[in-house]
Amino acid sequence: MSGVLFAYTTERQMKKLRAQVLRHLLYLNIRWYDKLESPQLSSRLTVDPIKAKDGWNITLVMTCSMSCMVISMGAMLKIMQKRAVHVQQMYAEAGAVAEEILGSIRTVSSLNAEKRAFHWSTCWLSMS
Repeated sequence: MSGVLFAYTTERQMKKLRAQVLRHLLYLNIRWYDKLESPQLSSRLTVDPIKAKDGWNITLVMTCSMSCMVISMGAMLKIMQKRAVHVQQMYAEAGAVAEEILGSIRTVSSLNAEKRAFHWSTCWLSMS
C-alpha cells in the first residue's frame, strides 16, 4: 500500500515539475529557442523530470524520511506490544472471574446474587 502511495505521490510531483518547466519554457526569450531544435525541447521536457525523480537528491531525501518512518514505527510497535500484554492480562483476569462465577453458579443462584455477579463481571470486562 505504501509503495502505491509513494508511486502516486512521485508521479504527481513529476507532473507538477513538468508543468513548471513548460511554464518556464513558454516565458523564455525567443533568442534562446534559436539555439535548440524542437525535438530536443520535447525530449528534455520528458526526460529531465525522470532524471530528477531518479536522482541522488531524491534518494537522499527518501533515505532520511524512511529512516524516520522506521524509527517511529519501531516506537509504535513497542507501545503496541506493551498494550497487548496489558490487555491480555486484563482479559485473563476477567475470564477467571467469569469462570469462578460459572463454576459456582448454583451458589450464586441460591443466594439470588445473579445481578451482583453480572455487575461484578462486567466491571472486570470494562476495565480491560
